[in-house]
Amino acid sequence: MSANQWEYREPAEATSAVAEARASHVLRPLPDHWTPTIIQAGALFILIFQSVYLLFDMPTASPAAMWLHVANLGLAMFGFVMSLFPFGRIHGRAIALVGLCSLIANMTAIAILTGNNDWFYASIAFLTMGAAAMMPWEISWQTALNGAAFASVLVQSHFVADQSSILHWLIVALSLGISQTATMIGQGYRGQVEDARIDAFAASKAKSEFLSSMSHEIRTPMNAVLGMADLLLETETSLEQRRYLNVMVANGNSLLELINGILDLARIESGRLQIEKSEFDLTDLIDNTISTFGVGAHTKGLELIARIAPGVPERLVGDPLRLRQILINLIGNAVKFTEQGEVVLEIGRDSGSKETAGLCFSVSDTGIGIAPDKLNSIFSSFTQADSSTTRQYGGTGLGLAIARRLVDLMDGRIWVESEPGRGSKFSFTVRFGVAARVISPSAQVVPSLAGHRVLIVDDNHINRLIAREMIADCGAEVTEADSGKEALQALRGAMEAQRPYKIVLLDMRMPGMDGLEVAGRIRDEKLPIEPLVLMLSSDDFKPQLTRVKELGLDAYLMKPLTRKGLFEAINRVLNDANRNSADALPIRSAPAVSRDASVPKSTDPAMTKILVADDSPDNRLLIAAYLRREPYYLDFAEDGKVAFEKFVAHRYDMIFMDVQMPQLDGLSATRMIRQWEKSHARNQTPVIALSAAALEEDVRRSLEAGCDLHISKPVKKRVLLETIRNLARLRPIDKSPLPVSAPENELATDPNALS
Repeated sequence: MSANQWEYREPAEATSAVAEARASHVLRPLPDHWTPTIIQAGALFILIFQSVYLLFDMPTASPAAMWLHVANLGLAMFGFVMSLFPFGRIHGRAIALVGLCSLIANMTAIAILTGNNDWFYASIAFLTMGAAAMMPWEISWQTALNGAAFASVLVQSHFVADQSSILHWLIVALSLGISQTATMIGQGYRGQVEDARIDAFAASKAKSEFLSSMSHEIRTPMNAVLGMADLLLETETSLEQRRYLNVMVANGNSLLELINGILDLARIESGRLQIEKSEFDLTDLIDNTISTFGVGAHTKGLELIARIAPGVPERLVGDPLRLRQILINLIGNAVKFTEQGEVVLEIGRDSGSKETAGLCFSVSDTGIGIAPDKLNSIFSSFTQADSSTTRQYGGTGLGLAIARRLVDLMDGRIWVESEPGRGSKFSFTVRFGVAARVISPSAQVVPSLAGHRVLIVDDNHINRLIAREMIADCGAEVTEADSGKEALQALRGAMEAQRPYKIVLLDMRMPGMDGLEVAGRIRDEKLPIEPLVLMLSSDDFKPQLTRVKELGLDAYLMKPLTRKGLFEAINRVLNDANRNSADALPIRSAPAVSRDASVPKSTDPAMTKILVADDSPDNRLLIAAYLRREPYYLDFAEDGKVAFEKFVAHRYDMIFMDVQMPQLDGLSATRMIRQWEKSHARNQTPVIALSAAALEEDVRRSLEAGCDLHISKPVKKRVLLETIRNLARLRPIDKSPLPVSAPENELATDPNALS
């Protein structure tokens, strides 16, 4: 789609959105633009002058008339007080209007009986202006009040002779004009604000639609580009070709990350992003998140560390996806802007929260730091601390803006402490719920080291602390050493005391004597009972593979160190060392969660028939290429109309339906399929929406149309295969004959045709 078409369509979309906003109940009528101060001032204004009027006329008027006047004044004030609260705005105004009109009628009767003129006219004038000062009045209600005031003046002037009638009529005319004009101005302002709100809603809706459409237009070709690049990486290519493909994939993913960031920001600003509440395991989430940056940190030689403080609940209730998104933004920035040193993620209890699951997350680094005058602006959209960092480090400045808004949505706060040249520390708090304790996969592999000793050797005190806390859960006695020399002394001392170490957890990168040299010294010591040596490293161990084999190391672990990875490695080396030994160490293993026995363990997918509806030949070719080695039968449709016709003519086990297609879009085709199934008493065929539109409302529309799942483009091969396999396991394979119609020439239904 060209730029001219977008320029042409956007105003029409905005106009349509305005009409929709005005015709629908999406926008409720705005509340009146007034403040409690204004309405209280107006009520006090009327109350004071009416009290003065009572004092002036009390000697001449009858007690009954005075008490009736007080009752009407009280009724009006009661209505004003009610209108201060949301539940009483309409009824309060009505009561106040009745009270004021009764007050005017009572004043007219008193004026006629007592022959008073001056205070009557003044009270009428002050009453109408006081009512106008209270902005809640509708223009029609103010007109009714002014009409009642004018009628009372006519009646009073007819029965009571007035020597200053010109002056009195001038006062009344001036007060009525002022009150009516003030009310009209207030109502005009109210209308302008309401129009502005409608226009803002329309602009936001048009922007969301524009972003959704642009997302589709960009993601559709990106789906084919990245998919084909991934397929090429699976083929035999030269080193130079593989390097070019890696650059293509990396930059394509960067572009998608930028698109996702812009869409997330648009969803947050438009109020369309909802925070979910679900149970999750904090340890697993942190392990998976920190592992994402392992390769990038190792490439730069950084220490990447994650620590969960003791006492932090393992099972939480909150939004794990958004929490992970915040952490990815913060850790990604820390790794990006740090050339040497370390990046540390720490999770602990929030000291300012009384709740059990009020947590504080902090990401600290030893990077370039941030100048003090830039600290207030870094959380703004498209902003970095220094414009030169964009050239040197890349990025759009969206990450911190998104993180701040997500933290706000999760009822937390975020702040930063930084010093140029010495690094930064980003911290944020979030309140979670505490879920019932469930055995997590990481807890099922905890080895039992009770009665055994473990030596942790690392020059980084945080690494030693984290490893110590993990090993302590196994029941072992832990000793720490911050250098290779100290580690060797500890090993000799333990052997002399006849209390040898069972395991040595050894860091490879240490000053003075590195881990490989320490491991060699341990082997050279020829200790009567040699410990099991587990090497930890932030570097790729492949260049050291020969040396590792020569030393006979028992395990080699890549940092960042995770609980699950460490425990699995310990279990493996213990089982290997003691497989034939009578004193093999036991493993504390929690019972695995049983699965639903009704779900079949395996299903032969040889006859699984899949219909793929997509108007893009490239995307159809990509899906065919993804599945070329899989035993699935594929049929294709180029639009929703053809897809529906093929569905009616044949039976399929599942349908992948592109949302945006010509003639008949995917959602309309899905509705027709569901209606046809219902009318023919057929079970629902799983329909998976494929869409480059990634906003939450797009997902909701797909599900409301009858789709079972929504997959955003670009479609990854792994996601596609997992979806098919999961649906194939849960749905019996249809045994009807295969379709006889062949798809387009460039595609084949035979799964082996593209092999």
